[in-house]
Parts: sequence; structure tokens; C-alpha cells
Amino acid sequence: MTEALELIALSKTTALRYVTTTDGMVYDLHTPRGRKAFREAVSDAEFETDQSSARQHRKKNAKAIAGAFHGGQRPYGYEGAKYETLTTPDGEKINGRLLNPGRVGCAIIEEEAAVRRECTNRIICGEREADLVDDLNRRAIPASGGGRWRKGNLRYLLMRRRDVAFAEFPGPGTRVYKNKEYRAVWPAIISKEDYELMMAAFKLTQSPYPTRTKGRTYLLSGICRCGRCGGAMYGKGRKSKDGSYQRRYGCRHKDAYGEIVGCGKTFRYADPVDLLVWEAVVYRFDTPEVAAALAPTDDQARLKELVELQTKQKLHLEGLVADYGAGVLTRDELVIAKTSAQAALASTESELSKIQSNRARIIPAGQTLKTVAETASIEWKRKIISLLVDYVEILPGHPRGMMWEGFQFNPEHVRIAWKV
Repeated sequence: MTEALELIALSKTTALRYVTTTDGMVYDLHTPRGRKAFREAVSDAEFETDQSSARQHRKKNAKAIAGAFHGGQRPYGYEGAKYETLTTPDGEKINGRLLNPGRVGCAIIEEEAAVRRECTNRIICGEREADLVDDLNRRAIPASGGGRWRKGNLRYLLMRRRDVAFAEFPGPGTRVYKNKEYRAVWPAIISKEDYELMMAAFKLTQSPYPTRTKGRTYLLSGICRCGRCGGAMYGKGRKSKDGSYQRRYGCRHKDAYGEIVGCGKTFRYADPVDLLVWEAVVYRFDTPEVAAALAPTDDQARLKELVELQTKQKLHLEGLVADYGAGVLTRDELVIAKTSAQAALASTESELSKIQSNRARIIPAGQTLKTVAETASIEWKRKIISLLVDYVEILPGHPRGMMWEGFQFNPEHVRIAWKV
């Protein structure tokens, strides 16, 4: 109607006279009857649009309450629509009847569900999203549309609540509509507890500063120490005479401020040092003594209580806003009640974060350190190493032609200082 009044105003000051609508009707805006007919036609059109919109909202709301799939792009981990392929007389390929009714958006694709669970567990165990993206692309695991994974779209997938159990797991997933949750008709892929631990892990690792997209390339950078001066050793690669790149750990002589921090004389090839230390960590990690020392307390029951409490507190916050809208609460009462409810919710989420910090040390159930390490990032391996190793001392000396695991390297020149 605003646009219609604008056109009528223009007809009085410009050469505009006739308006033709898509149904073939012509309105003369230079006559009172034409302007009246035009306003009435626009009003009728707006009424029909509102009616159609209301019907659509009622339909979507009914589907949400029933937990039905809302349509749209295929959700990762679930089947998309499959159609019979037909050929027209012109040779054109077109879609025929739907071949999988009742399964679209509801039937689980187990290969993709396994990727979803793996990524959730790896985030809980302390890995970064960027490392997961690199690993999935390196393993040629396609995203939902068949393309490559990107940082951001993986996080969006993991934060999606449709895959999360509405109540008990295994059980139905969650249908979200207008920030409200309903029991879905499709099965869940992950539990509520795992979802909240993952969200807590995201909060613990998020930074207000830009993060490196490349990530670390040296496993023991800063963990190694010089056997001559005791200074920290960092990744310090160089190009050899034949043009190849040599990864090395080097003792730093001066820091960024020009202050002397080490001797700058000790260097060692990185690959054999990394291999030696990691094999030693894996060996010790699998011993009963280390397992007992690192075993976290049994917090599964408390975790379930916190997730249920968090859900109730969020619903309570929504209810306060509804009460204010209905006039049950005044503005001052709403502010006081909302502040108290938000503080209680923050306390619950803080305790969830503490549980997540403890659980970040755990190897996912049913797996060993060796199997997880095959796809794990350097950051995750460093966390495992930091649990057992205080520092790695690089003693001065030359291997003198000694070979170890295919490297010119003397393992006796490396000393591991263990914590446990």
C-alpha cells in the first residue's frame, strides 16, 4: 500500500498516468475512480498475501510440533530426496516420482553420522576446528554438497541441534522452530551430554584475536630444551645445499627484544626427535600406572544433571519474557528476575566447562591412543605429551654415522623428563 500511494503521488506531479498489473488490469491514476480502484486492488492483494502467509506459518508450526522435516537442503548425516530419472521425447533428463518417501531428512547415512560423531569427540578431546577441516579434506571426505570442508561450515554443522537427542540417547532428534525445540521424527546422531561438552569446548578455545590458519608444524617446539644452556628450543628449519628443506629444533640465542636467552649452538633434526618422544609417550600412556593417575572422576551422572538443569534454566528465561509481555511482570521485576536467572545459568555453564576441561584428557571410548593419533592434530598430540612430559632435553653431540629408524640420529642424545 505504501508503494501504491507513492505511485498515486507521482501521477499528480509527473507524466505517470496508467498502471497495469500482472493480471492485465489497467488503472487510470488521473481520475478519482481509477485511484480508488487501484487502492482497493492493492488492499485486496495485501489481504491475500497476509492470508497466504498466515496459512504457511500455521502449516510450518504444525509440522514443527509434529517434529516433521521442514524440507530444504539435505542435512548432513541424513538422506536427501531420490527421484526416478525420466527422459523426455527431446532427450532431456527430468525427475520422476520420489523413490524414498518418508526417509528424506530422516534416515541416517551411517558414514556421514560417523564423521559427525568423530568430529564431536575430537572437539571434546581438545582439537581445533581448523585441524579437523584440514584432516577431513586430506582424507577426501566430502561435505554435504560434495565439495571441500571450510572453517566455519564445519562449526555450523557441529553446532546444529537437529542431530542432538531431544531427551535420552539413542532416541529422537530435535526439531527447532522459532527458537523452540520439539521432539523430531528422525533419530539423533549424538547425545545431549556430548553436545554440551562440545559447546563448552568451543567456548574454552575461542579467542578474541585472529588465530593462525596454518597451525603448528613442530610437535615439540618450546618443550625441547638445550642440553648446553637449558634454554628453550623451537622449530628452526633451513634449506640444505641440495635444495631440500630440513626441519630442525634450534636453541635460540636472542629473543625479539635482543636479550640473550640461550647459547644458540644446539640443533637437532625434528623428525627423529618427534618420533622418539611420541613412541615413548604412547608406551607410557598405555601402562596401568599412568591410566590410573590420569583417570578422571566419574562425572557422567553430574553431567546429565547439569544438562537437564541448563535446559530448565533456559526455558525459565524464555518464560520470564513471556510473562512480561503478558503483563504478569513489570519492567523492574523482569530485570531483577532475568539477572538472577542469567547468573544461575552462567554458574551451570561454568561447571559444564570445568567438566569439559577434565574430559579433554580422555581418549574417546573404544579407541586407543595409537588409533586416535593417526588422525589427530599436532595440538592434540602436544596436550597428550604435556600430561606426561615436563620437558625434552637435547644433549650436545653428533651421531657420527649412527642410524636409527632410517635417520642419522643417536637416541641417547635425547633425554625425556617425565612428570608421572
